[in-house]
Amino acid sequence: MKPIIPPYPAWGLFWDEPISNPHGLIEILGSERPEDGWALVSRSCPLGDRHLWSAWLDVQRRSACNEQLAKGTDVEMIRALVGTRAIRSALEKGSPSAGDQEAWLIAVPESNTNFGHDFEWPPNSWPTIDYTTIAHWATRLTCALGASVMPIRPGFPAKGDAVPYDDPSIPWKSWIQP
Repeated sequence: MKPIIPPYPAWGLFWDEPISNPHGLIEILGSERPEDGWALVSRSCPLGDRHLWSAWLDVQRRSACNEQLAKGTDVEMIRALVGTRAIRSALEKGSPSAGDQEAWLIAVPESNTNFGHDFEWPPNSWPTIDYTTIAHWATRLTCALGASVMPIRPGFPAKGDAVPYDDPSIPWKSWIQP
C-alpha cells in the first residue's frame, strides 16, 4: 500500500492589482516572518503537494548532510522546487514576477527526522506540524503582504481556472492519496 501524503502547508495568494515590485514583497516577507522557513513562490512553481514534499525532503536531506547550496532555507526550498543547482536561475524562475497577481506562500516545516545519506523514499513518518501556529503565521504574513488567500491547492490550473474547495465535483482525497 502506498503511503498517504499529507497536504503541504501552502497558501495561494491573490492581489487585487498586478504585482509591481516583487522584490518589495520579498523584503516584507523577510522582515515579518518568524524564521527563514517561509517563502513566496510563483503561481506556476509548485506542481502539487507531492512536488512540495519532494522538495522539502531534498532540503532536509541536504541540511542533514551539510550540502545546502543556499544560505537560507527559503532559497534552498525554491531551488529544490525549480530543480536547479543555480540559485540565481531558481530565484528568477521560482519567485513572483512583476505583473503577476497570484503566488504561493509556503512554510518549510522543521523536520523531526534525520535525513542523512541513507534516507529512503517514502519516509516512515512525516513531520509533526503545528498547523495552528503555521496558520496563524500564514494569516499574519498574508495581511502584511496585502494579499488575499485563494481557496485552491497547488497543482490546480493557472489563473482563471482555480477551483474552489467547496466544488463537489472535485475528488479531494485524490490529492493526498496516491
